[in-house]
Amino acid sequence: MLPARTSSELPSTTEKGLQDVHLNAEFFGKVVGSRGTLLDWKLMEIDSGGINLTKFLKQGAKHISKKFGIIGYIIRYTSYSGSVVEWPVVMKSKLLDNTVLAVMTNGPSLEGSGLETAARPEFQTLLSVIGYRLTHERELAIYQMEEPELQQFLPQTYHSISSISKEIFVVVMEYLSNEHFIHLNTIDDVSVWTTADIKIVLRDLAKIHAIFVGKVEWLGQQSWMDHTHSRDAALKLRPFLKHLLANIANEFPEFWTSQVVKLITEAIDSVDELWNVFDSFPKTLIHNDCNPRNICIRKVTSYQDASSYEDLRQMCIYDWEMARIGVPQHDLAEFLAFVLPPEYSIGKRMELIAYYIEMLEKYSKQKFDQENFLKVLDAAALDMQFTKFSVYTAPSKANQVMFVSRVVRSNSTYLLQRKSDGHIKFTTTTAEL
Repeated sequence: MLPARTSSELPSTTEKGLQDVHLNAEFFGKVVGSRGTLLDWKLMEIDSGGINLTKFLKQGAKHISKKFGIIGYIIRYTSYSGSVVEWPVVMKSKLLDNTVLAVMTNGPSLEGSGLETAARPEFQTLLSVIGYRLTHERELAIYQMEEPELQQFLPQTYHSISSISKEIFVVVMEYLSNEHFIHLNTIDDVSVWTTADIKIVLRDLAKIHAIFVGKVEWLGQQSWMDHTHSRDAALKLRPFLKHLLANIANEFPEFWTSQVVKLITEAIDSVDELWNVFDSFPKTLIHNDCNPRNICIRKVTSYQDASSYEDLRQMCIYDWEMARIGVPQHDLAEFLAFVLPPEYSIGKRMELIAYYIEMLEKYSKQKFDQENFLKVLDAAALDMQFTKFSVYTAPSKANQVMFVSRVVRSNSTYLLQRKSDGHIKFTTTTAEL
């Protein structure tokens, strides 16, 4: 568990937020810790991928003077054996959630999107439902959790600061490089993901989900855990969700097709029944941003044969700022939508789903009704389509990101096939999933 520094231990400044004065010898000495004696440090250029929240916020928050985002450093220290070590690390500094929401709602990304000013309060509520509340506290709290079964899948963390009064939320962690990891920042090109790679992630997601499945009381009591994703919020947002859907369907008819729009409109009308489906399955801690932007695979350093190699590789999952309590099917649906191309056969997709169920049962030591599991998975995929994937599509074409079309089409193909096969049925006001 990382000790979080209190505000009294921080240098005094007139401005709130992380400033250069905080990044001093004491700070980097805390990062080095028992490894040795700090010599110096310097900035290191890092590649954090094509589109991420840090880059998005820097476009819309140029007026903010505090340091935020992902920053690389090379730290030099003398080890206790006397050798000089150059050590790359990554620092993540987070803005308050209300700042993030304000930038995302009013920033340049929505210009020309058709979301007029009057609709922006509802758009901000939708962002909160998706997971953008309490982001400044939640990720640090999860890195500090004393759960070895969870920590084995996270980057190593070395030092953190959490100060609400000074608005400083910082964690220093392991630098993920191609030397030790594969599939870093592959959100725009998932062709590198083999079936074996996907199964490693599904296995390890099941291990994480198994930790808390049906045992979320403690999580729900934590001040950093947000509960905005709820039945009431979904019901209140229905008119805006339809407005957003009509807008993006008009702007992007090539992948928000008439068939997809009809299905998702029916799902929005039936949102109360979707929540009945969610209530039929035990909840757990879910990552809620479960895609190849935040997931890679840790290499092994030695192995005896190919089968051992496959078994020893391990998922590494990071950026936990949007985590919440939910059904594990949300993470499963999201990861498969991102990593499987739209043309991927429904049969092979169902084989991967069956593998995940097998792993969840194995590590949770519980049995799940497969038919009900799939109903919940379908409900999660529908919910994701009219919330998160709609938001991803909302920016105008000038600001569109590469992966959106592929991901929407992948999830839509699955849902339309499930509907065609008779597994998703709607009445005028409710959905029988």
